[in-house]
Amino acid sequence: MEEAQRFINPWLLHLQKLALELKCPICLQLFNRPVLLPCSHIFCSSCQIGLECAVCKHSYINQEVKSAPFMENIVTIYRNIEATFSTSVVNPVCS
Repeated sequence: MEEAQRFINPWLLHLQKLALELKCPICLQLFNRPVLLPCSHIFCSSCQIGLECAVCKHSYINQEVKSAPFMENIVTIYRNIEATFSTSVVNPVCS
């Protein structure tokens, strides 16, 4: 059991770090329909309010905001990994 914990803990730590990077700085949830601002910050489309970045205060116009489907794909991959990891921890495979 102790060997399994040593193996699992680094993976869990990296998964938690990844989750932090994939969260909107406004709602603190995983990105939902993310948008990319010209300052390179990313927010959920519903959280992006006004014409100033909530993180760095950079001004922009709506035409400069781009959807970020690549980030949405990464969030989907993260969710799949998290679901698989959670299942394997609850129901470990015996060799």
